[in-house]
Amino acid sequence: MVQTIAKRVLEIKASPIRRIAAMIEKAAHDPNIISFGGGAPSLAPPQEVTDYLCDLMKKRRQWATSYTSTQGISELISEIRHLLKREEKVNLESEENITITSGGTEGLLLSMFALVNPGEEVIITDPTYVGYNQPILLAGGVPKTIPLHYDEDYQFSGEDIEKIVTKKTTAVLVCDPDNPTGRVLEKDNMKSIVDVCEDKKLWLITDDVYKDILYDGRKFVNWRTYGSGDNIISCCSFSKSGSLPGIRLGYNYGPRNVVNEMQKLKQFTSLCSSKTAQLMALKLIENKGKIKNEYVSKTVIPTYEKRRDAMMKQFQEQLPDAGISKPKGAFYFFANMSNYYDFKKHPDSEIADKLFAEKKTVLIPGQGFGETSKNHQRFTFVSENEERIAEGMQRISKFFDSLK
Repeated sequence: MVQTIAKRVLEIKASPIRRIAAMIEKAAHDPNIISFGGGAPSLAPPQEVTDYLCDLMKKRRQWATSYTSTQGISELISEIRHLLKREEKVNLESEENITITSGGTEGLLLSMFALVNPGEEVIITDPTYVGYNQPILLAGGVPKTIPLHYDEDYQFSGEDIEKIVTKKTTAVLVCDPDNPTGRVLEKDNMKSIVDVCEDKKLWLITDDVYKDILYDGRKFVNWRTYGSGDNIISCCSFSKSGSLPGIRLGYNYGPRNVVNEMQKLKQFTSLCSSKTAQLMALKLIENKGKIKNEYVSKTVIPTYEKRRDAMMKQFQEQLPDAGISKPKGAFYFFANMSNYYDFKKHPDSEIADKLFAEKKTVLIPGQGFGETSKNHQRFTFVSENEERIAEGMQRISKFFDSLK
């Protein structure tokens, strides 16, 4: 008997980000590599959080590494509920509207499995985060895309959704602040998206992973500001705001009946999220979020804002013909590089591989982010300091000169 692999797995494409991450990890010993690749924070997490973890492991290591309920530690869930009310003016009916997830990635997968039936359509943007298409497909859904462009600051509105919505459409999935573009939606656009989703009776799934990473004095505006919230599921993470990507912890919140179904699914994906990670997150946001808010405002935003501005300057000097939109949030420039190479002759992945091999500099190829994203490269500005950003951009400029 010939053993076969399930069709659902064979049809899934591996993330180009994880492929590049594996390349970097293998070559991690080489200090000459400059990475504009992965989107993991490069800062250490708050000292108070790591000190707490060390002390916890000395004193209560069995308790700190035991199971929790599938929903998560009640104290953490309560703190999240208070945080949402305090910082985003979201009034959840009870703690049952929240469930802890093993990172934003699991949160998105649970959302798709809970809300999308086989054959139903989910509207996403193009470019879009590489982790969206595959969970939709795993759930049996059909991705439908709205093309976005750098010269329009990657904005879109409810009108764009109305143009492609059909009787089969069940949900709209939006990341804002956005990966890979760094876009922050204008308030009028957010309102129009909420209005259309309510009018068409669509689920609105919001990826709020970067909600604390906003520049130039901007503040996060919760989608529920513009509607009832009865059709909104939000996926959040502690990876970016707390510089804790490796603990793999996040949370989903929304209508209680949907959250309950997500918990039922989670029993058979991860059973429960790491208790150690949950305790670290609790330390991060307890006492009205004092540690998190000070860390984000005094360390994270000033550091990454300087690096963003340094990369913007280097684009202007080293790659002036790249099509870019200055990021208002998140960690990325998504650059149209069609003035530097032709995708038909040099696919994005080939460019990224050659750049790594010849210049020891890392970019993420745009083609993995959507059909209209060909001839693009994603540049991450959080991984390197300003001096190394300048060096890396000079290497990239010289590399493209050699292609002419």
